[in-house]
Amino acid sequence: MNSLAETIERQNTVIRIQSEVIDELFILLLQHITAEEADRLPTIKKINAAAALREELPGAEPYE
Repeated sequence: MNSLAETIERQNTVIRIQSEVIDELFILLLQHITAEEADRLPTIKKINAAAALREELPGAEPYE
């Protein structure tokens, strides 16, 4: 049985991989739409909200 620390580390790894994939997909998307179109996407508002929440976490590392 995995310890709680191992479970949390595995979940963090999954989240990190998913985050990298999302970043790559947005880079691809931005090659096909203008910056103005991207700014109007509802998803951008969600990304900004998530970033604001993340900044409030103690010990949160900034994105590279």
